[in-house]
Amino acid sequence: MLKYLPITAFAAIVNLVFVATSLIQTANATVDPTISIATNEYQKLITKDEKPSQINAQQRNDIKSIHRVLTQYYRGFNEYSVERMERATVPGSVTEQGYLRDFFARMRSAGVGMSVEVENIELVSISENNALVTIDQVMKVRGQRGSATSHQSASIALTKYRGQWKISDGNTVIKSLNRDR
Repeated sequence: MLKYLPITAFAAIVNLVFVATSLIQTANATVDPTISIATNEYQKLITKDEKPSQINAQQRNDIKSIHRVLTQYYRGFNEYSVERMERATVPGSVTEQGYLRDFFARMRSAGVGMSVEVENIELVSISENNALVTIDQVMKVRGQRGSATSHQSASIALTKYRGQWKISDGNTVIKSLNRDR
């Protein structure tokens, strides 16, 4: 599943700590739950080779559904809400759910605020029951003594599960990590 996004976030935090050469400590770090994919962002969910006029009604509905699932997932991540993230993914293992809960608890206790902003979504492929999207995203990590911004590329596989699109797997790669002053 998407356990790589928290690992990537953790790597960004560790790099921030090393760059800042001091611990990140704050009692009131914020997580921005309002960051989500723009309402009309689903229009970008077409392949480079297709024109919007070539997409049939079912594909348009699928694209809208995929957009909703991605919005729900990223909103859940920004809110540190495993429950919201679980609603956007195919049922995962109890281990992965526990891992995410522990990860979010560690971030809260360390006073670290994180948010992910989606910059670009591209539909790589879609069939009746499977889809693959690539996403350019910016992860922002904030603490009392500094912040870092990480530009990332994510590949996310989606599957129709019980008639609804759900995220089935993903991989996130850091393209750059910048220490904000």
